[in-house]
Amino acid sequence: MAQTDWQHQAKSNWDCGDYQSAANLYELAIELEPEVRSHYWNLGLMLLLLGEEEDAQATWLSVMLEAEPEAADEWTAELLRVLQREAERQETFQNEQKNEQKNEENDRLAWVIRQHIREIAPADLDNTLQLMQQFVRLDILEDFEEIVLEAIALLENTATPNRELCRQTVQTLLDVAAILPVTAQFTQACVARLKGDRDLENAIVNKTASLAKDSSFPKSRLIPYLDLCHQLQPENIPILVNLINLYQDENQYDRSLELTAKLLSQADTLLDRIAGYYLKIRALLKSGGDFDKAYTSHETYQSLLLELIDAIENQKIAVDENHLLNLISIVSFFGYLDDRPQEANQFRQKIARVWQSQIKQHFSLTSFDFTTFEPSRLKSDRPLKIGYLSGCLTRHSVGSISRWLFRHHDRDRFQTYGYSLTDTGDFIQQEIASQLSIFRNFSQDTPIPEIATQIERDKIDILVDLDSLTSKTGCAVLAIKPAPVQVTWLGFDASEIPTIDYFIADSYVLPDSAQTYYREKILRLPQTYLAVDGFEVGVPTLRREKLEIPSDAIVYFSSQTGAKRHPENVRSQMKILQAVPNSYLLIKGLNTDIESVRRFFEQMAAEEGVKCDRLRFLPAAPSEAIHRANIGIADVVLDTYPYNGTTTTLETLWMEVPVVTRVGEQFASRQGYTLLTNAGIEEGIAWTDEAYVEWGIQLGTNSQLRQQIAWKLRQSKKTAPLWNAQRFTCNLEQAYLDIWNIYIRQHS
Repeated sequence: MAQTDWQHQAKSNWDCGDYQSAANLYELAIELEPEVRSHYWNLGLMLLLLGEEEDAQATWLSVMLEAEPEAADEWTAELLRVLQREAERQETFQNEQKNEQKNEENDRLAWVIRQHIREIAPADLDNTLQLMQQFVRLDILEDFEEIVLEAIALLENTATPNRELCRQTVQTLLDVAAILPVTAQFTQACVARLKGDRDLENAIVNKTASLAKDSSFPKSRLIPYLDLCHQLQPENIPILVNLINLYQDENQYDRSLELTAKLLSQADTLLDRIAGYYLKIRALLKSGGDFDKAYTSHETYQSLLLELIDAIENQKIAVDENHLLNLISIVSFFGYLDDRPQEANQFRQKIARVWQSQIKQHFSLTSFDFTTFEPSRLKSDRPLKIGYLSGCLTRHSVGSISRWLFRHHDRDRFQTYGYSLTDTGDFIQQEIASQLSIFRNFSQDTPIPEIATQIERDKIDILVDLDSLTSKTGCAVLAIKPAPVQVTWLGFDASEIPTIDYFIADSYVLPDSAQTYYREKILRLPQTYLAVDGFEVGVPTLRREKLEIPSDAIVYFSSQTGAKRHPENVRSQMKILQAVPNSYLLIKGLNTDIESVRRFFEQMAAEEGVKCDRLRFLPAAPSEAIHRANIGIADVVLDTYPYNGTTTTLETLWMEVPVVTRVGEQFASRQGYTLLTNAGIEEGIAWTDEAYVEWGIQLGTNSQLRQQIAWKLRQSKKTAPLWNAQRFTCNLEQAYLDIWNIYIRQHS
C-alpha cells in the first residue's frame, strides 16, 4: 500500500471511530518508518482511545527515552499538540451531535485525553480549565476538588489567562456544579484574577439570581455567591437584602446585623428603609439578643409602615410585586414584643385593608362571583368541599398537628382538598396527601392567580388557611377570595385580611372580650381549638451524667426560638433557678445562633445572681422523635411569654412532664392555658409574672406534686379533649356545617 493510501485510510478509520483499524495501520507504519515520531504519537493516541492507557503510555515513552536532553521539550510539545487536537475534536463532536449517548462517549474520551495532557503538562491552565468542564459534564466527583484547586493556583500564576475560557468554565460549573463549595472558590478566584471583566461579573450575578429563586438549592451554599455579588455590586439593594435574609436563615445573626446597618445607611427610598428595619428587628429577635433595640426599631418601623400606607392610598408610590407580597407578612412582630392584642390588631387591620385592595389591583382580579350558585351547590345533602391551604403540610408543627384532623374527617360528608405551597415529599406530607380526597402540590414559583383559580375551579365551599401571616403567598391567595367562605386556623393569630370570614378558637385561647377587636368572626369550638392523638417518640440521647448534672438535681427545660425569649420572662426563669437549690436549666434553641443565646442567658443569670455553671445549652436533636424523648430528662418545662410555645407544650404534656405557663391576653400568650386546661391540668397556669415564679419554685421543690401531675397527664390520654382528635374533628366539622348554612341563608 502506498504511503498516501495508508495515511488516508488510517485518518478515515480514525475519523469514523474505528480506532483499532487505525492502530493496526500505525503499527505497520512504524515497522516501515521506525524513525518517524508522529507514528508513535498517533499509535499511542489510538490505544488511548481504545482504553489501553498503559500501552499508550509505553508507546510514547519508548520514543521519549531516545530524546536528547535538548530535544525533549520539542518532542513533548509535538505529542501535546496531537493530544490537544484530538481533545478538541472530541469536544467538537460533543457540541455538534444530538445523540446523548454519543455525546457522553465523546466527553469521556476528551476527559481521558485531557487527563494525560495534565500529567505531561501540569502547568497548562487552558487544559485544566477544559478538564474541569469535562469533570462536571460527566458528573465525576472523584479528584474534582483537587483539579479545581490546581486551576486556582495556576490562575494566580498565569500572566495572561484566557478570559473567554475562564468565563466559559465559570458558566459551566455554575450551571452544573454550583452546589459544590470548590465551584464558589473557583468563581471567586476568577473574579479576583480577571478584575473588571463585566461579562464574567454579569454572568455570575445573573446565575446567582437564578439560584436564589431555586427552592431546592441549599441556602448555605448560596451565601458565597451572594457575598461575591455584593462585592461586585455593593450598591445593589436587592442583592444585599437577599444576602441578609440568607445569613438570618442560616442563624448567622451578627453578620446579618452588620449588613443590615449597611442597608439602612444606603436606603434612600421608603420601601428600602422598611425592608432594612424589618430585617434588623427579625435578627434582633431571632438571635435572642437585644430586645431594647428591637423595641426602639419596631416603633420606627410602625411609623414607616403607616407612612407607606398613606403614600399608597394617595397614589404617591408604586409598589412592585415582591414588596407588595412582603408587606402583609411584616406586621407579625407585635406578639413577640408585647401582649397588647387590641393595638396589634388595629394596626394589622390598617395594613391589611390597603394591602388587600392592592393585591387585587396588582393581579387584575376581582373576587370570584359567589352571589349565585349552581343549584347543585345549594343542596344540603351533598358533601361539603373543604380546602386546606398551607405551606406547612410537611414535617412542620402545622403539618404534625393538622394531620390528625385529616385522618378523622368524615369522608361521606366532606370532600377534603389540600393545597400545599411547599413540595417536600417527606413522610408527614405523604401521610397528609393519603388522607385527603385531593392533594395539590404547588411549587414556590407557582403564580398566585394560578393557585386561586385552581381553588375556584375545584368549587371549594370553605377554604381553611393554616398559615395566616407566616405565608405571604397564602395571604395573597386569600385576598383574591377563591372560596365563598374563608377561615383561619392553627398556624398563627388572625391576619385581619378583609376577605377572611372566621378565626377558629376556643373558650381559653382568646379572652371573652376578643371579638371587640377582631375583624374576623371568632368561631369558638366547644372544648379545644386543636387536638392530636399523640406523637412519635424516639430513643433519648440526653443523659444527666453526660451534661454533668447530679442525679438528684432539679432540671428545668426551655426549648424555643430566640424570638420567643423575652428578657422579662427569662428574668423570671432565673428567679426560679435562684430560689431552687441544686437546680439547672437546659436551654435549647430552634433556628437560633446558640452563641447569641448563650451570651443573653449568661447576662440575665449574672443580673439575677445565678451562676452560669447551672445553665446547659443543648444542640438540636437529630429528629423530632428524639427531641420529644429528650424532654423526659426534665422535671419541669418553663414556657415562654408573651409568646407561648404550642407544639413544644403539646409534646411536653404528651411526655407527662409538668409545665409552667404564663397566661396573657393575646392568642400567642394563651396557648399554654388552653393546652393545659384541655389536658385536665390546672397546676402550672400562672396569670402574673409573680405566679409564674411561684409555680416554678413549687414544682421544682415538691416532687410529690410533680408525680401527681405526671399521673394526671398519663390518665388524661384516655379521656382529655386535647388527646381526642376524633372528637375535635367532629366539633370542627359541625362548625363548618353551621357557617356554611349561615352563608347559604345570607346569600340565597
